[in-house]
Amino acid sequence: MGNENGKNETDRGEPQGGGRRRRVRRLREQAVRMTRLQWQRAAVLTEWRGTAEAPSATKNVRGMQELVPEIIDALGLQERYETAEMEVVWRELVGEFNAGLSRPVRIERRVLIIQIVQATALYHIERTLKPELLKKIQARFGEERIRDIRFVG
Repeated sequence: MGNENGKNETDRGEPQGGGRRRRVRRLREQAVRMTRLQWQRAAVLTEWRGTAEAPSATKNVRGMQELVPEIIDALGLQERYETAEMEVVWRELVGEFNAGLSRPVRIERRVLIIQIVQATALYHIERTLKPELLKKIQARFGEERIRDIRFVG
């Protein structure tokens, strides 16, 4: 908009382009020791960014331990992620022999589904090892994540 002097002004009453002039002036003051190429680079970056200062490399930075659970929840992969975690420690929880006969398949509504390859092994694990195995799993992953175990053939 033009005022009575015919100058363009922004809503704040500053001449348009004044902010750019100030940034360039500040750059020139900082450029006393810069080479011409460095100064040109800094001027182009200032024009592109809209400010003389580089953006902070650490602002809004979050660790992977925060991001991965959020992404998993957003994609609806929580049960699959928990099953993958279970597969990683399965051999340690059930022992070498039983791990060869069984594997965690999925988690449905806090119930861990275990597939067992032989009927006799299914009977043995379900009847004798289930209570101990459930305690180990709940100790490792928490009772709020796994409330029961179901075996399938």
